[in-house]
Amino acid sequence: MGGLIFALPEANWNNSEEDTESYWSACAARLEAVVKQIEEHNPTARFPILICYFPVGEDAAATLQRIPLALGLERYHAITDYRFLIMKPDTIAKRIVEEVNWVARSSQINQPV
Repeated sequence: MGGLIFALPEANWNNSEEDTESYWSACAARLEAVVKQIEEHNPTARFPILICYFPVGEDAAATLQRIPLALGLERYHAITDYRFLIMKPDTIAKRIVEEVNWVARSSQINQPV
């Protein structure tokens, strides 16, 4: 197993608190489905995750602090580590190669089950 690159969809942060909670619930459900599918095919899989985040109007630092809890990252023993890639024109070109290399270096190679 390599690593996982997980993109959070863009969101309208001018929405209500209910819409914001719905957004995070949908993102958490998506991640849960992906991890579950990986674990079904390889129960011993251990992998890092790169979370791509498109900042839109909300305080990026506050959102980055919220993401691990909102996605429930602590629930997944398969996820060994995580990092964030803020998807902005000035950061994507500079950091995408570095972050993908981090995913590759941090991956654990498992024998097939």
